[in-house]
Amino acid sequence: MATVHLIHGYLGVGKSRFARDFSARSGAALISLDEWYLRLYTDGAPTPHQDYELLDRLTGVLHGHWPQLLRAGVDVVLDFGFWRRSERDMTRELARSVSANHRLYWVRTDDETALSRCLTRNDHPGSAFIIDAAAYRDLKARFEELGSDEPFEIVET
Repeated sequence: MATVHLIHGYLGVGKSRFARDFSARSGAALISLDEWYLRLYTDGAPTPHQDYELLDRLTGVLHGHWPQLLRAGVDVVLDFGFWRRSERDMTRELARSVSANHRLYWVRTDDETALSRCLTRNDHPGSAFIIDAAAYRDLKARFEELGSDEPFEIVET
């Protein structure tokens, strides 16, 4: 039975690195929401702000794609961040609908390290979204911690 691996965590905690490493070790297909968004919509020069309508449309397309991989017996790593409980619940339900397993990983580090990583990434346009200290703080309001009823594995970076 195939498994979808959900990568959860805030900005700069190391989600994408963990997802890439996990995919390489396990042979699972990696789907990175940010990578797709940056390649499709930014022409290599990301702005500090995402277009949430485009992001929602892209998420919908990808949610139509990865369950097909699971049905074909391919494990999948979803580097989506999964900031909202509703996204995690919907993803788990999609996995169940194709008789696949799901595992949730909470990738985390301290805020000082995470912010430093975000600021360092700003020096490499096109590889990540530009996040300054104010955006880092402001976006935290969109981030929902995992519920006590959500089984997960902690990954410290």
